[in-house]
Parts: sequence; structure tokens; C-alpha cells
Amino acid sequence: MNNEAKEELHKKAYDKAFTLFKTQFADATLAKDSNSLLDAAFCASQCQQYNQGILWAKQVIEAQPDNPRANEILAWLYFRKTFASDKQSSREEMLETVEALLRLNALGSASPLATKAIMLACEHFMKMEQPPFLTLVRWLKHARPILLDSKAFVKTLPDGNTLELASPREKFHSLNTTVLFTGEYYEACIDACEAALAENLVFHHENHIWITRRKAYSLAVLKRFEEANPIYDELIKAKPVWFMFFEKARIEQQLQHDEDAIKLLAQAMLAPGPTFMKVHVIGTLIALLNKLGNNELSAKHTELHKAIYHEKKWHQPPTYLTIQQTQDETVAEPESVKELANQLRPFWKQNLKPATKPLPGIIMRMNAGNLSGFIKTADGKSYYFALTDWMGKPKLPQPGMEVTFVLTQRFDKKKQAMNEVAIFVNPKPN
Repeated sequence: MNNEAKEELHKKAYDKAFTLFKTQFADATLAKDSNSLLDAAFCASQCQQYNQGILWAKQVIEAQPDNPRANEILAWLYFRKTFASDKQSSREEMLETVEALLRLNALGSASPLATKAIMLACEHFMKMEQPPFLTLVRWLKHARPILLDSKAFVKTLPDGNTLELASPREKFHSLNTTVLFTGEYYEACIDACEAALAENLVFHHENHIWITRRKAYSLAVLKRFEEANPIYDELIKAKPVWFMFFEKARIEQQLQHDEDAIKLLAQAMLAPGPTFMKVHVIGTLIALLNKLGNNELSAKHTELHKAIYHEKKWHQPPTYLTIQQTQDETVAEPESVKELANQLRPFWKQNLKPATKPLPGIIMRMNAGNLSGFIKTADGKSYYFALTDWMGKPKLPQPGMEVTFVLTQRFDKKKQAMNEVAIFVNPKPN
């Protein structure tokens, strides 16, 4: 019967093989060798008979704790039971699975399953109102991202173009830094961000920007302003969203550079985004204008502040980091808020810092796969750009196309040095 079960397993007739293995092992007179038990355990995983498979694999491990195949199959069973089955696993099952996989890792397993399980569990727990950060951080310390594939996944679309997606290792770094940042483990977050950026991965979904921002924010919280400030300068060039201006303004405020802080806050108010999301920006403007003795403008900003509170029915607003994640960004501004914002707009515009002027150029060539290319300027210089920095979608960049772009510094893996590259690449208007 043992041979018959193995033949069915070889033919991938898993249900039939599982029944044969189970019948065989129910007979106490028949010996159970480790290879047969592990074949049966693997077969159980394919039939979604996870608990039975775990029992069989554990029988081998009890006798042979260092058996590598037994450890791999047990890890696979735990992983599939919790994260690959149709039913939604409970929090307790996830905790048990990750802990079990970490124990197998400690025994020397070279499987990436423990790290993948940590990622999936962290993603689940991070959606909770109060994530168990101590547990998540402990897990992440034991994760082994080196076992994850660093190669980006390239998907070919029906029209022949390609779409590049984040690699498992990039996803890990994004999640790891997010957990540490959200849990306020700022020292560890800085180290994790630096480790992620040092890998020189090809980042997607602007992950390099968000990881760099977590590092800059963490440095600012720790009052390491001299390190944070130049990073924010580059971030603002690459991603001029309102909260980048606000975070740099708070640094300038703490350095007693009040005029510079007000200019940055004005840019935050003029950047895209609903006014109610900028309630903390407005509160900071009120404090600085009061400090500088500009009572009239301070009073007008206070009116706007109160109007937002009234319209949102807030006793106190959401925290600064929480308000960025609100889901009602597209809700129309109430007339009272819109009117007051329009009255203050001339003041904000007066305080604008000179913006980085876009440069003109022509796309001289696209690299294989059309995932990156080079732009040539009138002075003969050429600048690399990545498809992720192309802003002209749904159009695709083509050689000979006239464009405008902004320069920034990024690390060049081949040259092992910082290099000027083009970002915010836009097709030139006709």
C-alpha cells in the first residue's frame, strides 16, 4: 500500500494518495518510516488537510529534530494553513503560525516562509486599531529578507507594454519601515530605512521616497535637524506634497527660523489637498503669526481653523499622521472654509519660496523594456530617468519627445556615488 500511495502522489493524485497514506498509518502493525510520513505530510498540504499533515511531520521531527526536509514541510504546512487557505485565519492562528515558523528558522531552516508569514501577519495586524507593535517589531528583527527575491516582477500587458511591480524584498523593506515608523521606534526606523536604501533596489510605487521620508521624519523627532533638513530639501523636489512642506516647516520652527517656517507653511497651504487636512498647518501658522505680532492675519487663520472644527464637528482633530490617511479627501470644501481660504490665498502666495524651474530637453533614447531612458538638454548633457518618474501617463515616453523635468540627486549603484537624475518628467505641451 505504501508503494501504491507513493505512485498516486507521483501522479499528483493527491486526494487518493492521502486516503491511502491515512489507511496505511492507521494500521499499527505497519512501520512508519520518515520518508513515508513526510510524503504523506506533503500530500496533506496539497489536499488542505493541514492539521493531519502537521501531525505526521511532527512525528518525524520528534525523532529527527534536525531533519531538513521535515522542517521545510512543517513550515510549508503551517504557512499554507494560515495564509493560503480559503478561510480567514484568526489572530491566534497567525500568532501561532509565525512563532512556529520562527522556531523552525532558529533550527537553521533556509526557507523564506517565516519571513513571508511575518509580512502577511504584519499587514493584517497593521489594519487593527491598536496593532501589537512589540510583537511585530520582535518578529521583524528575526525576519530574513536576504532570502526574498530582490528581482522586480515584470508583467507583460496585452498591448505589449510592460508593467514592473515591486519585488518581495522591496515589499519587506516598505512594510518593515512602516511598522517601525508607525510604532514610533524611531532609532530602529532610521537604521531600517538606511539598510533598505543601501540595497539599491529598483523601487516602485515611490517606495524610495516614502522610506526616505520615514527616515527624515524620525531624525526630526530625535532632534537631529542638521541631518533631517537636507533630506527634506530633496524630498520636496521629488514630491512637493503639503505634508513635506509642513514637516520641514516644523524643523525651521524649532530652529527659531520663523520666517522660513512661515514660507514653507504657505507652500503647504497652496499645495494640493483639502483644507481640512491641513488643520495642523493652520494651527502652526497661527502660533508663528502671533509670535511675530501679526495679529490680524493670526485672527483670520483662527477663523479658518474654527470653521474647519465646526464643519467636521471635531472636539479635537485627528493626529497629524492619521489625518493624512483619511478617506474623504475628495469631499467638497464647505463654503465657509472655501471662502476663508480664498481670502488668505494672497498672503500664502506672497510667502512662496522660488520653485525649482523645470528644464527643457528631448528624450534621446529608451532602454530595453522601456522602463528607463535618457534626456538630452540643449547644452549637450544627458540625464537618466526612470519610468516611475514619468508624469505624462497614459502616454508613454518615446525617443524624440520634447519634455520638461526637474533635477535631483540619487545614488548610482554602478558608480557607487550620488548622481543627478531627472524626475517629474512631463511631455512638453503643444
